[in-house]
Amino acid sequence: WTPYTYLITQSYVIVNYLRMLFYPTGQCFNHFVNPAGTILETRIMASIAILTIGLGTVYWLSRKSLPARSWVWFSTVWFILALAPTSSVFPISDAMAERRLYLPTWGFSLFVVWLYALIFREPLPKLSSRPAAVTLMGVHILFLCAATWQRNQLYLNPIEMWEDVYIKYPDTYRNNYNLGNLYLEDSKFEKASEL
Repeated sequence: WTPYTYLITQSYVIVNYLRMLFYPTGQCFNHFVNPAGTILETRIMASIAILTIGLGTVYWLSRKSLPARSWVWFSTVWFILALAPTSSVFPISDAMAERRLYLPTWGFSLFVVWLYALIFREPLPKLSSRPAAVTLMGVHILFLCAATWQRNQLYLNPIEMWEDVYIKYPDTYRNNYNLGNLYLEDSKFEKASEL
């Protein structure tokens, strides 16, 4: 990784982070992201376009006379600043790691609450007076809780966790090494030799 390749690759990573926050699929304990060679790669150009449209939308929303519009800027700035240490020009060994979303998610969640309030056209303090809004938020929260519970079942068994990583990224050295060592510890010599 160079600072340039890391920076342009992070546009792709941030779009994946946002996708996982909206719809948590494709999660993995150890993601492997290939460095981008140039900004002209399709995935990088598409990611930059998505982020530009997203920031343009945030700017447009903040210019409207909407209730609590300062929440839009605050939640966006929070998300960006919380990701900045690991998603900027300073290359680190893992280009993408879900654990880096713990702190930025607070800003994202604040934005989602604001969005629900906007959809149902109620000031944020009066949101609870709208049963439809509360129901929609409740369904979203239940969906996220169910997805979290299902995902956490994988962490109960290290072999299953690394097998999940192997399925998603079969040709990466670190994943094969860790899974092979776990197979050896569990006396699964044939499986370990296949890696």
